Amino acid sequence: AARQSGVDGLRRGLLEGAEQAGRVCLLIAAAAPVGFLIAVGGIPFGALVPDGPVWLALAGAAVICVAVGMVLDTGAAILLLLPVLVPAVAAAGGEPALTAFVLCAWLLIGGLTPPVGVLVLTVKEVTGSEGVYRATLPYLAAIGAALLAISAVAIMFMG
Repeated sequence: AARQSGVDGLRRGLLEGAEQAGRVCLLIAAAAPVGFLIAVGGIPFGALVPDGPVWLALAGAAVICVAVGMVLDTGAAILLLLPVLVPAVAAAGGEPALTAFVLCAWLLIGGLTPPVGVLVLTVKEVTGSEGVYRATLPYLAAIGAALLAISAVAIMFMG
């Protein structure tokens, strides 16, 4: 009987893992047309970064990253946005590697934020919470506070 429950537990775990993977794949597939429109449509995200001091350019790029991260998979957003936004911030005096790091982190914040929040499903499964977005609040607050500190240090470092 103990052997049977172990096999049942394994089967149940594999089914839950497959279900979770299916949910994430569905969200990524739904985000693919958005990424395609951004890539093919030639949306000039670099032109959306404000001119001025480096802190303003970095803040503008961070807002773009959060907004796009809300509806697009993080990996796709990195591939589409960073080649455009990092040079725009670098033109304002930002250091490219540090800018890329900070913008990747802001994309993760977007991934935890409604309406889509691809990363929210993972947080829900880890916490076992019933309220999907409520479960992310402690993580979002911790990541947001750390990211604000990292961004402040980056801005002091860059100028």
